Amino acid sequence: MEVTVDGYYRLGTKEGLLKSLYSRSQFSICQKNLITIDQVPRENTFALRTIATQQSTGTGQGFIKCTCKTKCQSEKCLCVKNNILCSSTCHSSSVCCNK
Repeated sequence: MEVTVDGYYRLGTKEGLLKSLYSRSQFSICQKNLITIDQVPRENTFALRTIATQQSTGTGQGFIKCTCKTKCQSEKCLCVKNNILCSSTCHSSSVCCNK
């Protein structure tokens, strides 16, 4: 995003800017252009952990898993209720409509 006068970098994601400043040794440059600078909302600033949670398929620390014996189609399923997909840790062999 930008370099400060002290040589630190302000980094951004599609969710917004990261609160902390980073030295060049703390990150690596992606060779592909995944988003443009114009796609980074400058009015939003978040901690790295918050951004990681927002972009994760999980829920931050730990993860949610259901133990449904049915097809995971209703709000009774913990994964469906939290709007996440079931994973192999939920139930390995039963039929699931939420994968």
